[in-house]
Amino acid sequence: MREKMEFVEDFFAEDREITVVEFFLALLVAFLFGMVWGMFLSPKGTRVIGSNNGNNNAGYISDRGDDDEDEEE
Repeated sequence: MREKMEFVEDFFAEDREITVVEFFLALLVAFLFGMVWGMFLSPKGTRVIGSNNGNNNAGYISDRGDDDEDEEE
């Protein structure tokens, strides 16, 4: 394990130039790794889009009887 740590330290201690493409790919990999890591660490629970308060407007007028008021006049 110590040999591997020394190799990593030596690798990053060297001065070397990276191209723009390598830099962009390194940023992209770091961003995507952060997204995946965040998904694993996020709290689990039920996610609901919308309020689900029962207002679905299906048959709203006929259920309340508003259309009957127009017929009475």
